[in-house]
Amino acid sequence: MAENGREEDPRIRKTRRAIVQAYLDLCSEGGGPASTVASIAERAEVNRATFYRHFEDKEDLAERGLGLYLGELLAEIDPESVGRARTGSRPADDSGPRERIRARVERFFRVLQDNASLFRPLLSGRAGSRVFLGIEEYFSAYLRESRLARLSGIRLSLPEPLAARALSMMILGLAASWLEDSRGLSPGDLAGAYVDFLFEGIFKNSGKEG
Repeated sequence: MAENGREEDPRIRKTRRAIVQAYLDLCSEGGGPASTVASIAERAEVNRATFYRHFEDKEDLAERGLGLYLGELLAEIDPESVGRARTGSRPADDSGPRERIRARVERFFRVLQDNASLFRPLLSGRAGSRVFLGIEEYFSAYLRESRLARLSGIRLSLPEPLAARALSMMILGLAASWLEDSRGLSPGDLAGAYVDFLFEGIFKNSGKEG
């Protein structure tokens, strides 16, 4: 989906992703922050003019470009939310909050696993501290606005902003460590452990069913 809401040419998205991935590959090799537009374009197998058709400069790539790419991938975690946003409908899922959260968290780790070359430098901070902080804020907002506000049957043991920050920091910390060394843990294993912690610590039963 394009930034203006219209469908985007797949060729444009493919080229943009190639440029972003080239930058992240350089970050993984330790040269990302010090790389030049020329070196990024060379790695992406595009010319400088093509780079500048997509991004104003390297800073624009590191902020807006990564944000667009990350948003596309994170949409895979909860694809039905896109349809709800367009139609205004409510989810048909009648499972409890614990099961709904676990399913989404497992999808998150599967997306990470499938796109490890993107997320590893992002979550390790090698792509830059501003990017990492942006990811943390994205998750805080995602959990706070899109998830916590919609859950029923539970209450929070912390004020909502603190709970959202704790949730985002924990999931990002788990993700970064897991991408460096999975220790044989599957996305389902991580999701189960994460949700167990939530419902024994941050989330409390309010006496209502979800």
